Amino acid sequence: MKPIAEIHLHRERLVAEAARQRDVLSEHYAGFEGPANVAARGIDVVSWLRKRPLVVGTIAAVLVAIRPRGAMKLAGRGLIAWRAVRSIRGFLKESGVTW
Repeated sequence: MKPIAEIHLHRERLVAEAARQRDVLSEHYAGFEGPANVAARGIDVVSWLRKRPLVVGTIAAVLVAIRPRGAMKLAGRGLIAWRAVRSIRGFLKESGVTW
């Protein structure tokens, strides 16, 4: 068996190496923090809207009343985005990735 002092020294080295690896990772991915926060905020907004279909319907009705042509453009883009999300979800589901 190894002496306790040797085990403690090995543990200290492992802890130091883990800290160094965390620092390297945080430096490497620091640029992703802003976009990740924006994406998280967008997901929160979509989740909030999914729980309140009346709000979405009201916004859509107001948009159609104020700018019908703009609303049609937005609806077309929304349809394209919805189809893209469905395709990506299907691909991920077939790949075994849960979303």
